[in-house]
Amino acid sequence: MTFSVGILYSAQEFLRFADSVTLTVEQFAQDDRFVLSNPVDILRVAQECNWIRATIEGTIVVGDRGRAIVEVTDPAQKLRSQIEDLISTYQPPWSAKMRHGRAETLPAMPLDVQQCFRESGLMDPWSPDVVKWWDSAAQMSRLRWSEKLSRTGRQAEQLTCEYENNRTQRQPQWICLDSNFEGYDVLSQLSESDSGELLIEVKGSERRPKEADFAFTRNEYRTAQKSVNYVIHLWFVGEPRLLYVVPFQELSKHLPSDAGDGSWEITRIPFSSFGSFRAEL
Repeated sequence: MTFSVGILYSAQEFLRFADSVTLTVEQFAQDDRFVLSNPVDILRVAQECNWIRATIEGTIVVGDRGRAIVEVTDPAQKLRSQIEDLISTYQPPWSAKMRHGRAETLPAMPLDVQQCFRESGLMDPWSPDVVKWWDSAAQMSRLRWSEKLSRTGRQAEQLTCEYENNRTQRQPQWICLDSNFEGYDVLSQLSESDSGELLIEVKGSERRPKEADFAFTRNEYRTAQKSVNYVIHLWFVGEPRLLYVVPFQELSKHLPSDAGDGSWEITRIPFSSFGSFRAEL
């Protein structure tokens, strides 16, 4: 079990041991002093979390991060440092919930993980240290989520460029690589024989079409309003891959309206609203 109290405490003992003696990977793998966890599992986690490294000769060397864990004197802080490294290394599915807060994260955790968090005091009543740890974890969770969305978006844009190249026999312009303030992502043309401009806003999702949605901004709306030909490409980048090509006139039926002194800046719309616009791939 990668994420368990047994692994955490055994790794602490292992790091103290390896930092005080000359030890090879083979010697440790045969060591029977660690009753809470398998030595092979301890080695694997310690290496993958960069707590240790092995030399060419097979000697275990405790790295800076591993030594920092050894030098922490407070037991709860020691566990919190390990938990932070485990999350960063393995990025378990429940960690995506951390950007929404502690109460949202706990139910998504396996019982072994919950035990680790309770043992480290991260489920205790709020204190400055606990608040600081969760704020930092939430920030990292938001960053990883943003990076994931960015990768999915770039993949969808690449797919649109390939699709348009095949459709028109002309290489489109990947506009958003130079600027993401234009209100669209790709500039293509209407057809192989018609060079009229076609502005394309691209959205992508890894979720199934029935679960996926996308954000549409006021800036994209303004650009679409001023454009003669503007479509939205909705890509499901999983398997099977799907594309919906949605005219702006159809999308506009799902947009909110300004009221009073308020105006909308961003809205979310489900992919499933445009199932009839599926394109042939």
